[in-house]
Amino acid sequence: MKRSLCWVCAAFACGTAQAAGFFHDRDALEELRLAYDSNNPKIKAAYFRGYVAGVADSVHGSAWCPSDKVSPERTYWLVSKYLKDHPANTARQDAAEAVMTALGAAFPCPSK
Repeated sequence: MKRSLCWVCAAFACGTAQAAGFFHDRDALEELRLAYDSNNPKIKAAYFRGYVAGVADSVHGSAWCPSDKVSPERTYWLVSKYLKDHPANTARQDAAEAVMTALGAAFPCPSK
């Protein structure tokens, strides 16, 4: 039992370490966006969804302010569409900034 738990913890730690460093640049995000658009391979599409959801949750209310409840799938689609349609706007940004730019374009926050 202890051995199984150690293997599970080790696998989780390795998977998390890989995911943590994968999304820092815009090119890696673009590769995942293409996978999301084609849903192939599915694991990369899932990474794209997870990354967009994480960024969206962390900056909700500051970088983007949807007036109504937005479904997660609509959020992924909007980010993917923005990144595809406006590559020059996000080319020099890291992955998180590119997602924030896309979300802010779709759902800008009101000026104070």
